[in-house]
Amino acid sequence: NGTLSVTGSNGLISSSSDVRLKENINYITNTKNALEQILQLRPCEFNFIKNKEHTQLGLIAQDVEKILPISVDGKKYEYQAQKDIDNKLVYDEKGNVEYELDEKGNPKIRPRGLDYNAITSTIILSIKELNKRIESQEVLLNTQHQVIQNQQDEIRDYKDKVHHLITNQENLTKQIIDITNQMNNLTKLFSDVINK
Repeated sequence: NGTLSVTGSNGLISSSSDVRLKENINYITNTKNALEQILQLRPCEFNFIKNKEHTQLGLIAQDVEKILPISVDGKKYEYQAQKDIDNKLVYDEKGNVEYELDEKGNPKIRPRGLDYNAITSTIILSIKELNKRIESQEVLLNTQHQVIQNQQDEIRDYKDKVHHLITNQENLTKQIIDITNQMNNLTKLFSDVINK
């Protein structure tokens, strides 16, 4: 197994993660559902029964077990099992595991623990999943931006064409008016010539 080390004054806690201590390493590339799992976790404030003055922030192992069972330790036994001198479980005459008893004669609970490394790894996977979504949205936005840019260019071209047509129409209208005036002048001139 790994080792746990606590560094003096700064309170750093680290667990063994050296590749030389591991085998069957399988890098997880599928980030699907990691975000969904993290979003289901319910951080809470609480006090330990034996330390009611100090409020802590964290997670409840039984809640986490429903979502990320791999990150919960102590699921096998609800209570502290008795062990013999060879560190083997003690069984009663019916074959049931015997439990250590507290001062009231009740079985001592075996507290469940959380493997925050497993939770942190899932958080990393969920960040990667979010990053993929963001990158996908960026591609979509860039595509939509290009489509909008193309449409704006087309609209600008159409506006230029419409402006050109309007200008041509105005010029044609002026030419028609000029021709009409010239024809009126010619008609008057012919009329004057004929009447003389």
